Amino acid sequence: MTQRIGAVMMKALEDQFGDKMQVSERREVVRKLIATGFSSSKPSQPDPANGPPASKGPGLTPLMFIVKSPGRIVSSNGEVDDLTGEVYWALFSDAASMKDLVLTAIVETEGK
Repeated sequence: MTQRIGAVMMKALEDQFGDKMQVSERREVVRKLIATGFSSSKPSQPDPANGPPASKGPGLTPLMFIVKSPGRIVSSNGEVDDLTGEVYWALFSDAASMKDLVLTAIVETEGK
């Protein structure tokens, strides 16, 4: 979600402010706006008095893997979030049962 919203917000800030706001400043503003938006829209916790949620029978189990990069992501076979420096892979467990999966992310780090 942050990947899609973040890209749109970064573009809007760039269009509106241009060179008046540095990229790092735009990223920080977008991070704060997204964090504020998500914290105010959290779903309510389920009532434990109602017991566990009813099972809908067998189905697909969604899996998500997230990696935070220590540098700039050069390429990946996952979804790259340039705002947070994270890579996401979303799939269902059945995908892994068909054949081996390889999740890749190539990262460029600063050599100091």
